[in-house]
Parts: sequence; C-alpha cells; structure tokens
Amino acid sequence: MTGRSLTELGFDIQGLEAYKYNSVEELKKIIIEYLKTFFMIKQLSISNRSSNLCWKRQKMELRSKPLIDRINHFIHKPLGYGNYMMRDGAVRVVFEVVEEKKSDDNWFGIYFRSSHSPFMGSYLLFVRPNGRIELAVYPGPHNIETEEICRKTKGEHTLLIEFDNDQVNVDFDGKSYFQQQNILTRQTRGYVHVAAWNADIDVHSVEMICRDTIDWS
Repeated sequence: MTGRSLTELGFDIQGLEAYKYNSVEELKKIIIEYLKTFFMIKQLSISNRSSNLCWKRQKMELRSKPLIDRINHFIHKPLGYGNYMMRDGAVRVVFEVVEEKKSDDNWFGIYFRSSHSPFMGSYLLFVRPNGRIELAVYPGPHNIETEEICRKTKGEHTLLIEFDNDQVNVDFDGKSYFQQQNILTRQTRGYVHVAAWNADIDVHSVEMICRDTIDWS
C-alpha cells in the first residue's frame, strides 16, 4: 500500500504488487477489510462443509508393512486431493489400534508441513499405546516435545491437531496438550500424511481444514 503514485515507487519494490490509497480513511477501510478476511480464515471450523479449503474422508485402513530390517513395520498415506498443501490448519482423526505388532514400540501419527517424503522434512505428532503424545521434526527424527496422557490408548480415540505459524495445539479425547508458541520453526507449507509404526490402524474418519492466508502461487 502506498500513498504515492505507483510510478514513483522505489526501484527495489517496483516489481511487487502495489495499491494506491488516496486518504487515511481509505487506508483504514482497506486494512479493516483485510483483517476481517484474515480472521475469518483463521477461525474456519474444521467441520466447515461449504469451503473448498476443507477435506474429509470416511474409513481408511493403515496396515503396516515390513521394512528392510524385517523387524519393524511401517506405513504412511497422504491425505487430501491433488496438490492439497497447507502451512496453517487443522487435522482431526478418529482412529483405533486393531493390532500391535510390537507391544513395546508402536504408534499412530500425523505428519504435517511435509515434503513429498515426510522423512525429508516434516513434523510428526504421534500417540504411543503407553499413554504418551510426542512431537518430532524430520529429518531425524528429533523429538521436540512429549506429554503424558496417563492412560493406555486402547479402543477408539479422537486426535485433533491445530497448527498456525509457530504454534501447535493438540486435543486428545477432549483434553488439551502442547498449547505452546515458538515450537514450530519449519514455516513452509506441506502435505499431510497419516502413519502407523508397528501397528495396524483403522481410521474411522479424518477431516482437514486449510487456514492459510498466504497466496503461495
């Protein structure tokens, strides 16, 4: 935004998109309208069915497969359609562990802000059957946060993760975890994957909403 003629802009910003305002009142109006749109996007409900920013799927099976070491099993599946990517948004999954292939080492998780391969760059939020929620970053993985659920994760559960800028909020069966800022340093948009390590998982439903306010094109 500029109060000067567009032909008078400095050489260092002449290639950027610019708009001219004619008065302070006009500038205030533009800013207010922008903020209305910004906060409307940030407050979009994950259950919003009318927006093309949302995605939902019923029923998905994650059946982990043997890795090269023939000791561990793993599977991950991308969510969304085509080039559905986001930096800020939310993912809610209703899941159930149907088989533990290693009772002492297995988890269900959600990769977000992921490259095509989550191992090349992503965050992973995962739930262990011993009652622990962990957040890790790739390449690595390197654990950056852990919280205790204080109960075994048997049966059907609902996992909700919301991530915005450097903040992440997690809800597991109605209880909040990881309500922290300055925890997400990887600020690129990316894909979302669901994954299972040494376990077979039934995903009963999964919903996503993109709350990006940046035009990535």
